[in-house]
Amino acid sequence: MMERSLAVKCPDISTHLAGTKKVQQELARPGILERFLPDQPEVVAQIRATFTGLYTLDMGAEGDETVAMALAKPDHYVLKAQRERGEQQITGLVLRNLTETDLDKIGIG
Repeated sequence: MMERSLAVKCPDISTHLAGTKKVQQELARPGILERFLPDQPEVVAQIRATFTGLYTLDMGAEGDETVAMALAKPDHYVLKAQRERGEQQITGLVLRNLTETDLDKIGIG
């Protein structure tokens, strides 16, 4: 019925949130998938095999560690804005030379 309608079709909030980088980052943490898939270690392993590294830039020790890793090997990391449009992907020496002002301008800081 909805496919024949002219109404706008959009996902429910839980589906929308599941696509955000922060939720994906939290799901990648050890023990979280196991909470949702208890007694299914094979399924958890299959899902984890599809993950890439997701690191926080939040203030604090964990964010500081992420920055240190990225600055040490900028060619190994991609900095992406929270927006899901695929723009503003920053890598390599450009990543190493970013300032806090630059991050604010592109919506990452």
